[in-house]
Amino acid sequence: VYEVMPEVVRTNDGGFWSMDYTGLIPVIVKGVQEQHVLIKQQEKEILEFKNRIEELRNKLDRVLLNKD
Repeated sequence: VYEVMPEVVRTNDGGFWSMDYTGLIPVIVKGVQEQHVLIKQQEKEILEFKNRIEELRNKLDRVLLNKD
């Protein structure tokens, strides 16, 4: 953590390390928000793929039906 966010890490007089976990909250919230946006984009893309697959199946069915 110190290498990434040294501002949340402290060292006491005895050389022991501690961390201010509340300092991580904004970073965690931002990360969750970014993941939410990505998930929504992926959900939309998956729906588009499913719709395209359904269209192609329907076309294939029509071609196979006309072949007989």
